[in-house]
Amino acid sequence: MDCPSYVLLSKDADYHEVVRKISNSINQYDPQPTKYTVGLQPLKQVHLYALNGPDPIVFVYVFSAVALAVLFIACINFMNLSTARSARRAKEIGLRKVIGAARRDVVKQFFYESILLSFLALGIAIVLVYFFLPAFNTLAEKQLTLNLTGSYQIGIGLAVIALLTGLISGTYPSLYLSSFQPLTAIKNSRAKGGKSRFLRRALIIFQFATAVILIISTLVILKQMRFIRTLDLGFSRDHIITVSLDEDLINKYESVKQELLKNNDILNVSAANSLPLNIRNYNTCYWEGRGRDRAVMIPFVCVDYDYFETFDMKMIRGRSFLREHPTDRQNYIVNESAWNMTGYKDPVGKMYATVKDRNDGGNDRGVLVGVVKDFHGTSLHNEIQPVVFFLYDMLPKSQLFVRANPSNIPATIKTIRETLGKFSPNFIFEYRFLDDELDRMYKTEASLQRTLGYFAFLAIFISCLGLFGLASFMAEQRTKEIAIRKVLGAKTMGVVVQFSKEIVLLVLLADIVAWPVAAYFMNGWIKTFAYRTNIGIVVFIIAAVSALGIALLTVAYQSVKAAVASPVDSLRYE
Repeated sequence: MDCPSYVLLSKDADYHEVVRKISNSINQYDPQPTKYTVGLQPLKQVHLYALNGPDPIVFVYVFSAVALAVLFIACINFMNLSTARSARRAKEIGLRKVIGAARRDVVKQFFYESILLSFLALGIAIVLVYFFLPAFNTLAEKQLTLNLTGSYQIGIGLAVIALLTGLISGTYPSLYLSSFQPLTAIKNSRAKGGKSRFLRRALIIFQFATAVILIISTLVILKQMRFIRTLDLGFSRDHIITVSLDEDLINKYESVKQELLKNNDILNVSAANSLPLNIRNYNTCYWEGRGRDRAVMIPFVCVDYDYFETFDMKMIRGRSFLREHPTDRQNYIVNESAWNMTGYKDPVGKMYATVKDRNDGGNDRGVLVGVVKDFHGTSLHNEIQPVVFFLYDMLPKSQLFVRANPSNIPATIKTIRETLGKFSPNFIFEYRFLDDELDRMYKTEASLQRTLGYFAFLAIFISCLGLFGLASFMAEQRTKEIAIRKVLGAKTMGVVVQFSKEIVLLVLLADIVAWPVAAYFMNGWIKTFAYRTNIGIVVFIIAAVSALGIALLTVAYQSVKAAVASPVDSLRYE
């Protein structure tokens, strides 16, 4: 059984000792030969830490890291745009130094400016978060709130982030612009940036590398989600409506089933104790050649007749459970994985048993009447597990499954509602489609895909702003060079190509940096699935081409503007 239990410990209790005692008690009093282990977890950690499988806290770390990367991209933009505007600030800085300002005074000025802008941006961000938080909650399927007055830690944290952002983004511009020599700055009205060229380009490479990593991550997750939705799970999930029955309907199930089957739009009806996508109940089983003293824990499902027909599961040996065979109520059907455990060459008719007696007091020994083709009874994160099916009611068959005619779904749902209401007037009717349950199983991955997609768009957009600033700076620095090229006969297209060549090189270098990083992290993520698609080189090529295309479009305006400018005006400008 897979159900949680809650234990209140005294404050001075030893956690490990409690785990040992509980495990020993279960193994001492449970008659089954299988040994149990127990895991305890503080209640406050349940939301973010899993006893089994990946911890949800990992996604918090992922989103935090991505948010910091996007923030750092914005800081880089401020640096590049500040240095791109150096021509407009050079004379100001020169004059300030001439009238007695020291370099540290200029440095402080630029730090004050960047910090002030950072806090102004914080104010705008808080307003935007207030308006966009409902949309984000819908996207992330969370219920986050913004309460600055209820928690002073949040206010202090935001102020610290704004201060650090201002300091980081203001460091390079303040040091670079404060280094201008007064006479040179006043005479030339701008500063030469040759010495800082390497750093600016390195920052652009970092920006686009981060954006490419996010694009690749989004595409890989999208590819895996498409793989999940199109993979043959071993059973049909289309047009199957599931309803959780109450005790009254469980007791009247046979009458309910016969009434539903009178409707021509209802093709099959069956029931079980769990969904075929979420088989988590276990029982101890044994067979010929593996005695009761060596029984093993195997997942099981209590099913009704027509279960395999409703889900269109393929029988590869024997037959399904049939009403004309009364002994089937003490017989079994297993999947391929469970058959392989037995070692039977021909399993049909061979002995199979469960350790615990049935609720009706019958014998626990039966025979195998069929083998169903392997199917995915849990998430694709896990390997296909052995599964045993039987008819007797070890657990109540509370899940009703109805296969409906796809051409008349609304009328079928109405029929189900009216029929269940007739047999249980107080029943609250709630239905689900089985394919929606599949989507719900992977809602975390789907949310991750959507959120990373938006982050990737934001990173590309901010990176393009920085690239536009760099293009402006480059055009300003190379005004005279472009004019001379045109005087010597260079064509406009040739100038555009020459101007864009460096941008192409920067983006390609960003791809070289991004590819191995993205491959490392996404290989680690996709390996959490036992059944997965291959990442492939196409994803990396698409991300690289997309980033390159967007970058070229971003600098197109500046490159064309520089190429078509009059050489005479450009030389006079110099």
